[in-house]
This record gives sequence, C-alpha cells and structure tokens, in this order.
Amino acid sequence: EPTNHLDIHALTWLEFFLANWERTVLIVSHDRGFLNKTTTATMFIHGKRLRYYGGNYDTFLRVRAENRAHSSAMAKQNERRVAHLKGFIARFGHGAKNLAKQAQSRMKILQRIQQEPCEVDFDDPYLRLQFPSASPLPPPCITVANVAFGYPLADGSIPKTLYKSCDFGVDCESRVAIVGPNGAGKSTFLKLLTGEIEPTEGHVGRHAKLVVAKFTQHHIEMMDPEKSSVNHMRSLTQEGVSVEEARKYLGRFGLSGDLALNPIKFLSGGQKSRLAFAELAWRSPHILLLDEPTNHLDRESIEWLTKHLLSLTGVTMGIVSHDYDFIDEVCTDVTHYDNGGQLGKPCRFVYYPMTFSEFQKLKPEIAAGLPRIDSGPPKSASQPASEVSGSEDVSELSESMSSVSVSESNASEGSGLSTTLAKVDEMIAAGLILPMNFPDPGKPEGIRTFRKPVMTLKKCSFKYPETDRYILKEVDATVTLGSRAVIVGGNGSGKSTFLKLLIGDLEPEEGQGEMWKHHALRLSYVAQQSLHHLEDHVTSTPIQYLQARFRQGLDAEVAKLKSIALTDDEKAEMEKGSAIYAIVGRTTKGNKPWYEFQQRGKMKAETQSLPFAEIQLRFPPYVQKLIKNYDQKAQAIESGMAIRPITEAEVLKHLGDFGIDQQLAFGKIRQMSGGQRQRLVICAAFWSKPHVIALDEPTNYLDNDSVAALTKALKDFKGAVVTVSENEAFVNEISNEKWVVEEAAVTLVQLRDAKAR
Repeated sequence: EPTNHLDIHALTWLEFFLANWERTVLIVSHDRGFLNKTTTATMFIHGKRLRYYGGNYDTFLRVRAENRAHSSAMAKQNERRVAHLKGFIARFGHGAKNLAKQAQSRMKILQRIQQEPCEVDFDDPYLRLQFPSASPLPPPCITVANVAFGYPLADGSIPKTLYKSCDFGVDCESRVAIVGPNGAGKSTFLKLLTGEIEPTEGHVGRHAKLVVAKFTQHHIEMMDPEKSSVNHMRSLTQEGVSVEEARKYLGRFGLSGDLALNPIKFLSGGQKSRLAFAELAWRSPHILLLDEPTNHLDRESIEWLTKHLLSLTGVTMGIVSHDYDFIDEVCTDVTHYDNGGQLGKPCRFVYYPMTFSEFQKLKPEIAAGLPRIDSGPPKSASQPASEVSGSEDVSELSESMSSVSVSESNASEGSGLSTTLAKVDEMIAAGLILPMNFPDPGKPEGIRTFRKPVMTLKKCSFKYPETDRYILKEVDATVTLGSRAVIVGGNGSGKSTFLKLLIGDLEPEEGQGEMWKHHALRLSYVAQQSLHHLEDHVTSTPIQYLQARFRQGLDAEVAKLKSIALTDDEKAEMEKGSAIYAIVGRTTKGNKPWYEFQQRGKMKAETQSLPFAEIQLRFPPYVQKLIKNYDQKAQAIESGMAIRPITEAEVLKHLGDFGIDQQLAFGKIRQMSGGQRQRLVICAAFWSKPHVIALDEPTNYLDNDSVAALTKALKDFKGAVVTVSENEAFVNEISNEKWVVEEAAVTLVQLRDAKAR
C-alpha cells in the first residue's frame, strides 16, 4: 500500500519513478489508477490460488472477465455433455453387447469430465443485499386520479399547494428517479403513495394485495436504539424467528458477529442503513420507495446496493436521491417535479422514459450544477435553455452550464461542482440558486494567525461503556482557524464518534489523553440527522425554533454537549461542604487564563482566583464544566449573540442569508423538505458567529445547487471547518487536510497549505 497517506505531488513522483525504474517491483495496492500507471503484470490471489495475468490492472479485469465468460460457457457445455452421457449409459448400459460396450466407453469419458471439473471464477461477497421478489400483481398497482395536495394550517386553510391535477398509474417493474429542487415535494409524494398522508383533492387507489416498503432516514431514527439488530428483526413478525435465523439473515447484509448483537445505538449511519435495507427485504414488497438511500453508505455498499436493485424482478421502484451516479445506474425513467423555482407554485410532473444521463443531455438547463461533467457539450439537446429560462440573463447562464452531465470517467469527478462554483454568484443573482452567507467570526483573543492551534486532542481514547472494543485508541488532532479538515473512513470506522469526541459531545476514557479548547473559542455543531436538532420543534416555525434555541443568549444545543452539561451526580457534588458552585470572572495573566469562583460556606463577595491549570489539579472534573459554561457566556457576549435581539425581524434577516424566505419562515418545520431542514440547522448553527463549525454529513438531503452554495460559503468562511462527508466532489473542493479513521487510529493527510481556501 505505498500510496496510503501520500499527497498528489508525492504520488505523481512515485508513479513516474516506478514506471521508469529498470528493476523488479512487487506492489500490493487498492489504488486502481496507480496500478494502471506502474504495473505490466498482475498476480491475483483468489480461492487459495495465485493466478498470473499479463498487463496492467485494467487489462487484468478485462482478461478475467473474458476467462470467466469462457469458463462459464465451458461449464454449461460440460453439463449438457454429462446429461447426455448419463442418459446414454442409463439407456444402453445393459442392452445389446455392442451398445453396452459404447456405454462403458462413455462412462470413462464421464468419469474424466467429473474428475476435471471446469472451475468458474466468482467474486468474493462483501455485502449481500438480497431483496426477494414479490408475487406479481396485475397493473396498475397504484392509481392516482385528479390528485392535489397542500399542507393545511391550523384553521384548515391551505396556503401552499404542492401538486395539482395529477393523473397517472404505477405499474410493476418500473425504476423511476424522482428529481426536483428542495421543497418541490418529492418526499411528500412518496408519502401520498404509501397512504401516510391523504390528498386534499382526488383519490389514490392501491391494489388490495399490494405490499409497499419505504426507506427513509427518519425510519432509521425511529428504531429503538437499545435493541440489538437481531431483536429488531425478530420483532417484525408476530410468530417471531429464532436468534440463529435472524443472525444468518442479517449476515447477508454485512451485519454479522458483534454488529448484530450490540445495541443499534452503537451502529454507524451506514450500518443502520443496512439494517433498514434488511427490514425492507424481509417484507417482500411489490413497490420499493427509497428516500435518499445512499446517505451514510460508503462506496462499496453503494455498489452492492446498485447491483442488487438491478437484480430485482417484478418490483417497482421510486427513488429520491441527489446521488446522480446512483440513479443513472439504477433507474430506467425520470420524473421531474418542476415548480419553476417559485415556492408556493404547484408542481408540474414531467415524465421522461430515459436514463438520467440521457435526461441531462436533453435538459441541460435543469441539470446545471450536478457533480459530473463531460469534456464537451452534450451530443443531443433538443430544447435550448432559453426556451425554459424566460430571460436572456438566465438563458445565457443556463447555456454556460449545458455541458454538465454524468460522466463515465473518474478523472472528471467533481469538475461539475467546480463548474457550478465558477458561476455560483451569477446563478444566485439570477435566482437559480438560493444563497448561503456565513458571518465573519473574527479571531479569538490572542490568536493572530490561521496556523495557531485553537483546539487539540492528545492521546485520547474512547469506547462505549457496554463494550470492550475501543472505537478510538490514543488519537491526536489539532484544529487551527485555517483548518479545512474532512474526516474519512469506511462505515463503522468511527468518523462521527471522532467528530463528537473532538467537539465535546463525547468524553474520552477517564485518565486517557488530554482535550484542550481555547477559552474564547465559539463552536457550533450540525449533527448527521437534522432531526437531532429539530425533533422537539417540528410543530414550530423556523422563526420560533431560532428564538427558542437562543432565547437565553446562549446556544441551547451547545449546552447539551456532554463535556458541558452537568450530570445529576455532579449537581449533588456542588452542594457539599466547601464545593465550588459558580464561576464569576475570568482574567488573563501571563497569557494564561485565571478564573474567579465562589464556594459553599463563604459570602458571595469572598471570591478566589486561580489559574486554570491549578483548578484542574485541585478540584473535581465538574468545575471544568462550570468553567466551560462561563466561557460560553463570555463568548456569547463577545460575538454580540447575548445582546443580539431575538426579534422576528432580526431572525427573518438571518434566515434570508441562508435562502429561507418569509413563506418558509412562517410555515411549520414539519412541512419543510429534508434539504430545507438541513439549511435551517446550518442557518441556526451560524447565529452565534462560530470560529469552528463542525458538520456531520452536511450535504445529505441537499440538492446539488444547495451543495454548490454551501461549498462556496465554506470556502469563503474565515473560521475553521471540520466535517464528515462521503461526497467526494464536496470534499475535494473544501478540504486542505484529511483525517483518516481506520482501526481505531486517526492519520492526518495534508492536502494543501493551512491558509488555502
């Protein structure tokens, strides 16, 4: 694995050196491009055998596929010969002498064939996603007749109609991609099909024997976190299944061993998605509805999900996803929901019987800003962008984006996002992209450069209390204001755990390691699931949510972090003897913070001051939490958040900076799409003007225009960014360093200079 941890310059040098070195080189590597450029032969270990192939890695794949096809054909031919020989032997083996002699000769041929079987190459299983096919139903499975829908207000009125005059039928064996801007109502449409909500006009009819299975991220959040995956599967049927059957079944979905037996709360986002897929397959559905199914999945899991969705027969699929490579491979048809970019305008359903890449070439103005780009303009674009845009400025801008489409070349990966970024200011001005404008946080006290640390972890370890396995072991990390750090690793490697440990949402093992954060540093955190922040506010408006979150002049979400929130035992400890119960002041002496505190048994005026290092040594850990709470209040005052008015007008202005207009601001959060909710939690995170923003999968639920707006805002942001993301184009644009989480360790890979934006 010589390419692990190498930056692009070192990798390029190594490729050139090895390709021209006149000696023998043996390489073990998973880097396909590196192997193609440096090797002239390939040795393949498979089935306890070593096979030799001439040529580079791509040649090996091609020759292996040809050999597999040849072996498969030979195996089938041998099967036919064996059947013929057995039939002849059974028929004439005890007949006339001459026929019996021929039968004995054929028996020897049969033995020779059976002694030398033709072996057919096969792939090693990684993740077996097997969705059993349901019994066929006569079409249509679902009938939608003159349907209209809009979310009603408390008085019963409907201020915004999402759909109007919808008439169509859903037949079996269709694989339809559902695309459209955030807020168009894609996820709402899936709810109409399943019967979770009823139309305000018209009727949705379903076949009496129809079985519908739906995957959503919300479904994952509703799983009992204390249950194991095995017990979750056993609870799906009234008659129940044995533990052995459930474990064997989950093993086909990559959930084996301790993963199947540990509580669900210890699974990563990708592993929870696998559990949800296992539940879907259990139901043997006629219709499979998938709402953002690739969120949290690593690339191998996405490839296997793609493969097994394509293997299904007799199953209709409706897929909402912003992973356009995924839907291009899986879907045969595209339905575009078009409201003309105007909130409140009913959507128009336009059906395209073609793959997504063909749809992009046909409608390049719709596909502007997608994450792949061809080297030239599309081969066919039957309708010019100007016919759709309605204005010369927008038309010209749309035409400049006409080359955006799904590409088959890995070399062009992410260039579509780069193309959108180059035009993002013009697209925002033209109203094609909703903006994201991050406030300037300034610099914490004493920090004058982008390279000086503001947060550190040293030799910190973490494991969940109920398990013996360390998720992270003696890890180190340093964050500066110039950091653009992306945390990467496979599903279950501990990426989100590491992020939570860094920001203080988890605490390291007692006595292991050291955590430090600048006393004047303001930090905000956006969790992997937007509902993590919004679950108690879905019946509120976005304005009410921000007012409730910052009503006390502090961020209520930051106050929930485990490194800040006091436990009941710690509160009881504060009541004892001469315990410290309040931090009332902070000064700096010799570049070191001193804290003034009050103790039980003394008058309020009798305060004492000590340096932070001495307080750490002399007093219980809860005192450090009191200090962090005091620092948070001081930070709020310094940023102006504590005195910033939480008025409706001020909140509306802040929401507008993040593309949330008045119509959305006064509507209920439960009526917002996944992408709009994600914008809202990002918007709320920046109310405090943080120096460090921590984002866990921030591009989930966002359409590609919103991803472009977020990417530009993060690149312009004058604070530090730490994020977990599987979106390669997004990662490549914003990151100047990668933290690779693997086997409980974290390895830093420097990509660009700390000041590079």
